[in-house]
Amino acid sequence: MYLLPVFPMYLLGSLCNAFRWRLALHAVKEPPPVRDLFGIYLVAMMMNRLLPMRFGDIFRVQLPARRYGLSGEALTAVVFVGETLLDGCAFVILFLWSLAFLGVPPVHLTIAWTLSVVATGGLAIAAIAARLELTEGWQDRGVIRHLPRTVRDRAGVVVPRFLEGFGLLRDLAVTGRAMALTLCN
Repeated sequence: MYLLPVFPMYLLGSLCNAFRWRLALHAVKEPPPVRDLFGIYLVAMMMNRLLPMRFGDIFRVQLPARRYGLSGEALTAVVFVGETLLDGCAFVILFLWSLAFLGVPPVHLTIAWTLSVVATGGLAIAAIAARLELTEGWQDRGVIRHLPRTVRDRAGVVVPRFLEGFGLLRDLAVTGRAMALTLCN
């Protein structure tokens, strides 16, 4: 009986996540339709519940990369870094908001504020990385130049594609819409 109202709420939350995912993919390439992302998202969440180590999220990277020709590195940044940071910030916002009404002792508030600083700091670092523009030959300078040539050449391809996945964090208005979708979930 109690499952009847929960199921539509779960689907609505998953649909919000599919819209957020599509919003995050706008910076990468023309994103797939929400209908397709919604289906992939639902299957991935089922896989996450049945299989260990977030295997469903790996599926969320691999399937769109192959089916729609999206960059796997950018999808990895979106799914594993961008969405995790948004979820963490939403958790902290809701956690602090709920603590304000519960009369929690100061020690617990210190822990809560520490969590908020960590989550906000992670989001700020990712936003800075999103604005990072690599110059030609960046992999042959600094500490990276000491790595083997094959590693540097591969990094020259992978790192820019990975940073492309942070496109969601380049535009404050888009980041705000993504955070609103996260809070709706």
